[in-house]
Amino acid sequence: MLIIKSNAQISIGLNGGFGSGIDLGVAINGKNLSTNNGFGGGLNGRYWLNKKMAVGINISYFSFGVKDVPSGITSNYSVTPISLAFDYSFKDKGFKPFAGLEFGYLIGSWIAKYDENYGGINFPAFDGSYSNNDLFIAPTVGATYEINKNFEILLNAKYMFGYNGGKKDIKYSNSNLPSTQVVTVASSFVNVNLGISYKFGN
Repeated sequence: MLIIKSNAQISIGLNGGFGSGIDLGVAINGKNLSTNNGFGGGLNGRYWLNKKMAVGINISYFSFGVKDVPSGITSNYSVTPISLAFDYSFKDKGFKPFAGLEFGYLIGSWIAKYDENYGGINFPAFDGSYSNNDLFIAPTVGATYEINKNFEILLNAKYMFGYNGGKKDIKYSNSNLPSTQVVTVASSFVNVNLGISYKFGN
């Protein structure tokens, strides 16, 4: 996480992260789909109420490959969490463990592509996709470590619990297929982030 901190106690951050697999709950050939582990990153901003407490906003993006899809189909699931956040640090110098809570809106997007081959050339047969959006909450724990006055190392872990399950419409392009409906599972996963921060000001 890259942080720029002003005398007004405002921080801006950048981080990279890892997400555990997600159960999608979309049945294809009698199987419910799940994802591989995903990767991504995000931006965040903080307003420091004092040396230990901060409120702010986070915007992230993670992309996951989908497991166990039939041969000839490629599939991907992505999530974009946008949240308000509260952090509380148990120390204000050196190694600083903290706990926090995020609450916001999760944008989920599933897409599958099936190609047909004619004479060694792949032609798109159809693309299917659905949106899976709703609220989420994420308890957070982590720590920062001050390298010097300006630089810190950050490590945190979140449990992202989405409320975005339910019936969704799959829409198809490049095809005359009508839209179909599936039952999805809420997007819940563990997210771990690592980064470095820079700050200035008091």
